[in-house]
Amino acid sequence: TASELVGVPFVVADLTKFSEVGYVGHNTTDILVDLLISAGGNPQVAQMGIVYLDEIDKIATESVAYRDVSGKGVQQGLLKLVEGVENTIELGRERATLSTRHVLFIAGGVYENLDGIVKRRMARRNIIGDWQDYLMTDDLVEYGMERQLMGRFPVRVVYDRLTTQDLKDILIRSEDSPLRAYINDLKAWGIDLTFHDDALTEVARRAKQERTGARGLTGILHRVLLDDLYQLPGTHTGELIVDESYVREKLR
Repeated sequence: TASELVGVPFVVADLTKFSEVGYVGHNTTDILVDLLISAGGNPQVAQMGIVYLDEIDKIATESVAYRDVSGKGVQQGLLKLVEGVENTIELGRERATLSTRHVLFIAGGVYENLDGIVKRRMARRNIIGDWQDYLMTDDLVEYGMERQLMGRFPVRVVYDRLTTQDLKDILIRSEDSPLRAYINDLKAWGIDLTFHDDALTEVARRAKQERTGARGLTGILHRVLLDDLYQLPGTHTGELIVDESYVREKLR
């Protein structure tokens, strides 16, 4: 990773697990604790680290009558982190002061239907072009993000959706490929799992169709292999070959 190349600690924070301080769930100060642990407990190293805020779109504010502790509350907590202030955190019995002034925060999310918000604004103003080129802070605010928080992320990049070939490449080449995990699990039982190329294409096509991204590959593979995972270990050894027709049959 880039953090390894430059020799700084790196932390990924899944924001779907976070809530406002004082409520059940992770709170934003836990991110700094993880960063400090990644830095070997050295605050001087930690404050030069990189933090990736994953699924930031999932903490968009909802219009609800009750207090939105997993939306607006988390966004306000993040704002305090990315502003570059000094934070006192506890690691075991010790306390440490960690400044986030030089921490690089990167945020990412799917932002489902954000394109619709931008396109409607473009239509009202008679703007013609690709919506990605006209994304504004106002659009993110309408989506449910706090304006001040979005202002701390001035560089914004919109990626194209993963293609069927992209998803297939993840299955084949990624170190974290869910297919590799299933192959290794079954191999421990003496079963050699093999997916034909057309089967891989069909799995990738279904993931693209469901618009669940790379994470959707795991769910689709599980549905395809569910019966085999329960029935074959201990009763069968040798090859288990999966082709396109097998995938289609299991996903009917």
